[in-house]
Amino acid sequence: MIWLSYVTGPNGPSIRIFYTAIVDIDTRERLEILRSLFSQREGLDVKILCRDDLKDLYHIARIDPDIVEIVLKKDLCALMISANAKAMGSR
Repeated sequence: MIWLSYVTGPNGPSIRIFYTAIVDIDTRERLEILRSLFSQREGLDVKILCRDDLKDLYHIARIDPDIVEIVLKKDLCALMISANAKAMGSR
């Protein structure tokens, strides 16, 4: 799983590659069920990010800034899945 983020900086456009994606936005209770399904797969780091923690909001904004507004307004959480570097073939 690769999430591409296009950024325009002072040196022009660039692409950031993250091995992380936000899979779903819902209540914490429903995301716990999804988390249990994904956490059985080796090589995946699964986290539930909510508006209660500023660090969680930062992680959400890093992947998709538009989702932060949804999480804040509707009091929802986001399910973030990251692939470990070794699982992606890194040495």
